[in-house]
Amino acid sequence: MMIRRTIATGMALLFASLVACDHKPGPAQRQRGVTELQKEEETAGRTKAGLDFEKSREDYRHSRRIDLADLDKKIIDREAAVKSAVGPTKAQLQRNLHAILVKRGSFARDLQQLETVPESRWDARHQSTAGQRLE
Repeated sequence: MMIRRTIATGMALLFASLVACDHKPGPAQRQRGVTELQKEEETAGRTKAGLDFEKSREDYRHSRRIDLADLDKKIIDREAAVKSAVGPTKAQLQRNLHAILVKRGSFARDLQQLETVPESRWDARHQSTAGQRLE
């Protein structure tokens, strides 16, 4: 008899706990769940946009670094031309070379600063280096 009562009591407690756990969320809880889901989707969208931005920035920096390396080769060639030139031609080549070196230094600094430019200011900084003629 005692075993039957214990089993019956245990079954009743188990059933009561199952009924208590079958609680459906109210409207406020459902709205909170929807809001959290929307935030997660927005975060995922921002993360994808951030990754796209980083890839775009890296591609641009790589392209500009190649341009800078090509310019360095041309500067070496021009320096050789200055050494072999004489008279007024040499003076003109030296002035031109000096102007190119100044622009190259400015461009290199701008390129270095692109490392830390936030996405919100990228277009303005990107334009400052994109249109520079270095020769």
